[in-house]
Amino acid sequence: MLIYRSVRAAELCDGDVDGPRGCPDANDVTCGKCGFGRTVGDTNAPGPCPQCGGWQFTVNRCGRCGLDDLDHARTHSNAGRLFERLLELEFDAAHFSIPWSDVTAEEVRGLQILKEERARWQREQARKPPNAFPD
Repeated sequence: MLIYRSVRAAELCDGDVDGPRGCPDANDVTCGKCGFGRTVGDTNAPGPCPQCGGWQFTVNRCGRCGLDDLDHARTHSNAGRLFERLLELEFDAAHFSIPWSDVTAEEVRGLQILKEERARWQREQARKPPNAFPD
């Protein structure tokens, strides 16, 4: 389930692929310069930081974002640690040489499931009608 949700992570956030920036309920930003957090009326133009005057900012997730639960599972569960290991192995296998004696049977099966879920997601996306603009 963790792999399924991770592959479809954009569907867990109301901001879709734009994440918090596209979420209508996200109204908190954090200054990229000093880390000061604040609530703003428009996350697209929050203005300068009242603490330091900086213009860099990050839009924070809304209070009910499903990505928070996903992140929690990825960092606080055995399945999450395995998933992080799978992502590391996937990267290493694509860019470096890994002795297969360093990969457990559980990790091999996890890599297979990850590949299958990504392929399933791509098939689902291909079946969706293209976004049409209203008349």
